[in-house]
Amino acid sequence: MDVVVHGSQTINEKVIVELVAAGHNHVAAILVSLLIELVEQEGHKHDIVVVVNFMEKAIDIFPATSDQLCLHGIGNAIRALYYKSDHYSPQTFMAISLVTFNILRSVHPKVLSDNEAWVAVTIKLIDCLVSTVVVHGWTHENLIVIGILSLILHHYTNNALVEASKTIVLNTSLVSTINSTIDTAFSKGPALTDYDEGANIGESLIFVLLLYYFYLRSLHAALPGPVEWQNFVGPLNSQQSLTAVSIHCHDLCRPMHFGSPSVKLVSSYCLLELFTRLSYQKSREHKELNCSTGFLMSIMAVLEGLVFFSDIRVVMNCGLCVSMVLGWENLDLQEKRMIAKNYWYRLIVEEIALSLAAPCLASKSFFNHHKPAVHVAVALPKLDNIPLWLRTVFDDSFISGIIGNLGARKVNSDMVLLFRELLISDFFKADQIASLNHVLRIKRKIMSFSFHLILLACRKYMYSNSTQEDSWDEHAEKKFTAVHDLREVRVYLIHLMSSQLSMKSENGDMRLLEELETFFRS
Repeated sequence: MDVVVHGSQTINEKVIVELVAAGHNHVAAILVSLLIELVEQEGHKHDIVVVVNFMEKAIDIFPATSDQLCLHGIGNAIRALYYKSDHYSPQTFMAISLVTFNILRSVHPKVLSDNEAWVAVTIKLIDCLVSTVVVHGWTHENLIVIGILSLILHHYTNNALVEASKTIVLNTSLVSTINSTIDTAFSKGPALTDYDEGANIGESLIFVLLLYYFYLRSLHAALPGPVEWQNFVGPLNSQQSLTAVSIHCHDLCRPMHFGSPSVKLVSSYCLLELFTRLSYQKSREHKELNCSTGFLMSIMAVLEGLVFFSDIRVVMNCGLCVSMVLGWENLDLQEKRMIAKNYWYRLIVEEIALSLAAPCLASKSFFNHHKPAVHVAVALPKLDNIPLWLRTVFDDSFISGIIGNLGARKVNSDMVLLFRELLISDFFKADQIASLNHVLRIKRKIMSFSFHLILLACRKYMYSNSTQEDSWDEHAEKKFTAVHDLREVRVYLIHLMSSQLSMKSENGDMRLLEELETFFRS
């Protein structure tokens, strides 16, 4: 496509895009200035949409375009657009919101300046959201705003858009709207099963829960004082403040049990984030958990029931949550007895042992679920009173079978973690320890040699490319596909949410090498 300039002269659209992405010129600044001028002079809405769509197309081709646009003040242009949005059609508002989402999605956090423009954009978006939800409910325009607010909060975890994120967290009108939406959706109870992402309630619930996830990740840093995470465990009482979005652990269990697969997934990430924050606070401040045994066991029942769910991400989140609860030191005697007699845990451990000792005999439904189940199994030997049946499951014959079936190629970090806890709890005999050490030492040698080769390759690459470090290369662009509709926004936010855990716990070979080193120090 060609763009007409100076009446009859034309320039190819891709050439302009390449100039914007490359930087070291004034093209990005001109593009931003053009958009601001069109808005301030109340230019034809069609012209505004053309420029906005061009920016989106440019970001789709070269994600580096977002960096250049932000460096030249696109935040000011977006502020001008939204403060004139009352005069735009829903289609124009959607076009503006999609390009805003794509800019925030692809820009590097260090490029974002935390100036008043993004704060003003955030305030305007929240005002639009709160006022229109009251009148029209959750429209597509409102849900894309939820997506933008989620990305702003995500950037806050990378020390960008700090003031804009605080504006979201501390806005009481937004808090009230979100809490009201959650109460309405959760009141459906078992009927939540009928509301998937294709239904209005299901779609809005997924987006609100996504916002809640990013909200939780930034809450501890955005609030002026410390967050009392224990307030999120029990039911809300009249004395608790409503100045924060309050979806409690027990409430999150409802959509995890009754919700559609997508609702279960997002809810499980929210619950995992809450449990992670609570566990950290408990270990640091040594506070006891203020909830009844029955209340905690009801949460555990929901988590245990999803250990064999079809979505491995839900299974992993539930397994991690169960392992955290089992690790809380202040569980009372009654709770520990209930855990020791829990036949569901025994079934999980038996399946793990069988899959390691005789994989051909393990149930097919469990084949892809042993990784999250290991987290449950690892927590059991750490209990003050180890369940008696655990030694029955991991008896001499089973442990010998596991080691005999174990080859250096089959070892992964989860297995090593389980072996270490069983070793610490005296489940192994001397000859079994010697055999296991032999296999793991071979694995460690292979891993160390592989890392040595990788390091040499990296040094060679860095040396050969050092002279080209500052050059711009379109082939070096990260893989990126701009979102074009609400479904793609939802898919991307779920991907972004899922990647937060995978970056922490799924580092492959590096994590395995760390577990091996820890094992040999045990």
